[in-house]
Amino acid sequence: MNDPPATTNATTRDVWLVPPTGWGSTTTRGAAKRLDTVDGITLGLLSNGKANGVELLDRVADELAAHLGIGRIIRHTKPHPSLPASDEVMTMFAERAHAVLIAVGD
Repeated sequence: MNDPPATTNATTRDVWLVPPTGWGSTTTRGAAKRLDTVDGITLGLLSNGKANGVELLDRVADELAAHLGIGRIIRHTKPHPSLPASDEVMTMFAERAHAVLIAVGD
């Protein structure tokens, strides 16, 4: 695909289609092993970056902490809903969280 022209004017008839999909991940994994208990665990919260995603996760986490004894909560919000979480973010959750909740806002 060619790059769009640096400048355009009203007589330019070229149409540039840009896929709005970002890039995808090709990594697949099976289901995680079920936790024996959630008492005292570190829970990760990953918001997709849409409106109300953080609020939804915070409310769910508050309920889980109050009723199930969740120990600590770590959070991250993606910079854009259409992009996957970075490898760094996924590694951080893998190393620091026992379980991760992911929410889609709106």
